[in-house]
Amino acid sequence: MDKAEQSNEALLMCFTNDKSDEHLGILKGLLKMYYHATLTNRIGIMEARNSETGEVEVVLVGVDQSGDSIAAYPLAVTITAEEVSKYQAPDGKGGWLSNSPAPEEIN
Repeated sequence: MDKAEQSNEALLMCFTNDKSDEHLGILKGLLKMYYHATLTNRIGIMEARNSETGEVEVVLVGVDQSGDSIAAYPLAVTITAEEVSKYQAPDGKGGWLSNSPAPEEIN
């Protein structure tokens, strides 16, 4: 594969403490699915009502179009700005990194 072909290949970045081949394969497979759906124009965004809470949430959806009929399948939920700080990245060694400041807090 030449350098031009390599630059068109998606870099599958997985951040996890579980580096087993099986687990990394699952994560990479999911990420490949998102990339493929995006590149084939099969990803959409939906404001959907959460049937458990009644709240409207923003959801990324897979889109299946057949003629004039469109079906959307929830794939992932987005998080709000207020929820960002509760997520800690894995350190790759079994632990977790401390939360980084929000982008607007960085000078």
